[in-house]
Amino acid sequence: MLTIYRRHGPTCSHKERRWRRCRCPIWVEGFLAGAIVRKSMGTRDWEVAQSRVRKWEDEQKAHDLGIVTPERAIELFLLDAQAPEAERCHRPETQADLQTSLRPGGDPENQEHSPTRPPSTASVQRVVASAVASRR
Repeated sequence: MLTIYRRHGPTCSHKERRWRRCRCPIWVEGFLAGAIVRKSMGTRDWEVAQSRVRKWEDEQKAHDLGIVTPERAIELFLLDAQAPEAERCHRPETQADLQTSLRPGGDPENQEHSPTRPPSTASVQRVVASAVASRR
């Protein structure tokens, strides 16, 4: 079990670990996979820290139960596709395409169609420019 807390600096008027209403850095402490964890979360946002800890704990529970997460399934598929002894060993070009299309964010050349990233400013500007041009 992991616990997050604020590590108050010398200029902070609060010294209790449970005090959450300041902007001091957030740290995590506890046990995960039988190992002691004590490190900075790299954020001062309580919500972000909580979601990271929940993700770590969920990944550990999934691992303990033998559940394969979608991220792990993609990783295993890509490793299998690269194995030379596999019957379906893919060419290097195909492996590169698989890497870019299956990783989070999708194909970097076609980001506007990626479900995990919002459209870039440039793609929005292109769409607006083409819509304006079509009205003329």
